Amino acid sequence: MNGIVTFSLERINRSVTIGDLFQRLGRLALLAFRVSEERRQLAELVDWQLEDIGVTRAQADAEAKRPLEDIPFVRSSGLYR
Repeated sequence: MNGIVTFSLERINRSVTIGDLFQRLGRLALLAFRVSEERRQLAELVDWQLEDIGVTRAQADAEAKRPLEDIPFVRSSGLYR
């Protein structure tokens, strides 16, 4: 593979209404709230619980400190359909 990324312009030319934008913004806000809540809960787990799920304290702390807008792509990819 030569590192060149190709994509289709078909999706880019799709018209988007104001309603679509507000709907996506609402979904993004809800997702950000959910991710923030999950990170808070992760930070509250005790060491034996973290061990059960295969996460170290350092990993849990690093995840909990990520900023609100840092949402994993896998979680946010469904917002733009």
